[in-house]
Amino acid sequence: ANGSKVVFEKDYQIWLYDVAKGKAEPVNIGITRNYILPKDKDYTVSKEINYFDVSPDGKKLAFVSRGKLFVSDVEGKFVRQINKGNAERASEVKWMSDNRTLLFLQTVNGYSNPCLVAADGNGKVTVLSKDAANARFLTFNSKRTMAAYISGRGEVKLLDTKTNAIKTVVKEEIWGNRGSNPFFSPNDEYLVFN
Repeated sequence: ANGSKVVFEKDYQIWLYDVAKGKAEPVNIGITRNYILPKDKDYTVSKEINYFDVSPDGKKLAFVSRGKLFVSDVEGKFVRQINKGNAERASEVKWMSDNRTLLFLQTVNGYSNPCLVAADGNGKVTVLSKDAANARFLTFNSKRTMAAYISGRGEVKLLDTKTNAIKTVVKEEIWGNRGSNPFFSPNDEYLVFN
């Protein structure tokens, strides 16, 4: 600003010319880089299916692989990722009775919660609850009008699939991660769990 130095480019480098000394020299520029892993990392999802469900009409398959949600025809000729670009993690999936909608568990604020999404990939995910507890062991009654699941360590919840209303039906200590699945009785009158 006072005219005592001039900055210029020479040989693809930045130089500094000192007017009083009549001398130019390259500027030593050091750049520090923080080598960290990128936030998003791609992983192969083939051969890593950990949850699946066949549609009631028997023509389609929904499955979860490494937290990603997919829909396919039963022969596997057509596969589409449903939650593409979504940073949240899916864990379980079930087909609704209309053969067009998926009920699935996905992280919301770090906790697995029930959500809905169109199986054709159009539309946004509808989050049905934002509980600060992990939902697991999603199961339907025979007509797929009610879904039950375990929430956290101490609640059994019931979801009305027509209204999307969720109510807590049991508050107990449910310790086991295995064998705690809620099941509907064959006549859908009772809900059984450990």
